[in-house]
Order: sequence, then C-alpha cells, then structure tokens
Amino acid sequence: MALGARPEHTEPRWLALLALLAVGGIVMALPASLTLGPPWLVLVLVAGLLVPTVISHRRRQHALNHVLGLGVNGLVTIALVGSLALLIQALPTRQETPEALLRSAAALWVTNILVFASWYWRLDAGGPHQRDRRRGHVDGAFLFPQMTRDAAAKAAAGESVWSPGFVDYLFLAFKPTVSLNVISLVASSCGYYRDQIEQRAAQEFAVHVATQRGLTERPQHGHPPRAQPVAPMR
Repeated sequence: MALGARPEHTEPRWLALLALLAVGGIVMALPASLTLGPPWLVLVLVAGLLVPTVISHRRRQHALNHVLGLGVNGLVTIALVGSLALLIQALPTRQETPEALLRSAAALWVTNILVFASWYWRLDAGGPHQRDRRRGHVDGAFLFPQMTRDAAAKAAAGESVWSPGFVDYLFLAFKPTVSLNVISLVASSCGYYRDQIEQRAAQEFAVHVATQRGLTERPQHGHPPRAQPVAPMR
C-alpha cells in the first residue's frame, strides 16, 4: 500500500467517539460536589475537541488526528481521577447521601472501563490508522484469540484480514474489573484455609510436645526396683 493511500478496510470510529461522549455525559450526571468545575464542563470540552478530531480524520491528517485523540483521552482521564478523588474525600464527610455515593461509584466504574478502552484503542499497535494500514492484525500489545490461529483457520472463519475494533478493547478493559474480584475472593479463601492449616499444625505440635514430656517424666516400669541390703543379725 502506498504511503498516504486510503486503506481498503477501515475501522469505524463512531463507537470510540460515542464512548468519549458517554464519559462526558456520565460526569455531567454526577453530583456537583464530585466534579472538577461545573458538571457540564467535561462534556462541552470533549465535544469541542471531537469536532476537529473528526475533521482531521476526514481530511486524512492522521498525525493531527492522533494528537487530538490523545488530548481527548487525557481530558477524560483527568476528569475521572478528579471525580474519584472527590468521591473518596466525600465518604467520611457525608456530604452526599449513601444512595448518591453508591450511584456515583457505579457511574465512575463504568467511566473507568470506557476510559481504559479508549486508551487501548488509541495506542495499541500504533493506533487505529496504523492498524488499518496493515493487512490483518498480527502484532500488538494484546494477544487476541484471532492472532493465535493459522492462516487456514482464519480463512475458514472469514478473518483473514481481521483487526481488533473498539468493542474488543472495551472487553479488555471490562474483564480485569471482574477478574480481580474473583482473584480477591480466591486469595481470601486460600488465606483462610492456610490459617486453618497452620492453626491445626500448631495444635498437633503442642499435643506432641506434651505427650513426649509426659513419657519422659513417667517412671520406668520395665525394671524392678533394686533390693535394699539387709543388715546381718547378731
């Protein structure tokens, strides 16, 4: 493919744009005490930056598009970190009701997934434009199941020129949030059973020591007592 030529297969960008707008909408729905500035500020800034991002993509100014994409991702990341810090700060002060804090925590969990998915989509294998220029996705920071198949299996599945899309990176961002909870549960269970085993071993060791001490202090009955000498009669 010649440099500057339009790729034959291009990934649609609207899912990534929708995710960034969703982040702005979620931040706007948070309580005012949990946002950096007015609640509507992030959505307005994201929408304002997405306009030149889309225009640069249409004009095939890919370097500018990449820089603008990094800027939008950085903006939503700052908004997420700021809201998380304010949420943690609001927990002991009881500035918001428990229901509002719970809803805000769930909203920020969704925002975290969208932000990480946006970074993965923007940076993996050089970004979406570089992935579009390649015929098939064979190298990147993540190992997808499609990358492990041979050429015949890809052809049979119709994935000879497969390349990951935003939904794939969204799944990558979502999976650790669930897997870590399972790992924590397994780790806590293993810790519980380990403590039980150690406690049981300590008890058996104490019983063994007590038993050995009793055996050493018990008189030996295997040998009769030595007879005392009798004085001769005069």
